[in-house]
Amino acid sequence: IGSYTSPFKGVGFDFWEHRRYQPGEDVRRIDWNATARLGQIHVKLDHAEREMNALLVVDLSRSMEFTSQRLTKRELLLRVAGCLAFSAVAAQMHLGMLAFTDRVEAYLPPRQGRRQAWRILQYLWEARPQSGGTDLGVPIQFLTQRLRKTTLLFLVSDFLEGDVTSLADFQLLGHHHDLVPIVVRDPLEETLLKARGHVRLRDLEAGEEQVISLSAWN
Repeated sequence: IGSYTSPFKGVGFDFWEHRRYQPGEDVRRIDWNATARLGQIHVKLDHAEREMNALLVVDLSRSMEFTSQRLTKRELLLRVAGCLAFSAVAAQMHLGMLAFTDRVEAYLPPRQGRRQAWRILQYLWEARPQSGGTDLGVPIQFLTQRLRKTTLLFLVSDFLEGDVTSLADFQLLGHHHDLVPIVVRDPLEETLLKARGHVRLRDLEAGEEQVISLSAWN
């Protein structure tokens, strides 16, 4: 099913380790060679064999339109999504997408093939989100309720909303699925320009403005 190795352990073909047999376990998992060699009953554990699903969870909020470089964070997200999408296709994985702001903007269930990859990239290229806000709890709660099969999740966002690891749904999602956060940032978001005078900053999502003295940072 491709070269992907599941982080979960169970019945499969790729050996992981031996351990002592525990009463009530399936006797078909007993490794008799290891049992004879070690003098105690041992079972064989493998990497679980599963149908591989991958899901791109992408942030389309207004903060992703920001840039001080050649590419906006939204354009960088599109390139990241392209790399991940065609890597999943090459590994024969089923691929899906969830786009979000402070609501679910679009959801494409996992399917296999290059056509699905192009469908996802076309949506990300043409998308005009209905909202500009951000709420990372929305996609996490949606996926916790929706996903039934173990899935490789790529969460692509600037994560400016704050720490989401304390959310109960986030921990639950990471426990049942392989969750990979990908942080998209711009250097100007973390360090102000070295200059004198004042600069007016506007929050793209909330619309709030603030005047900051650059001289105070020198």
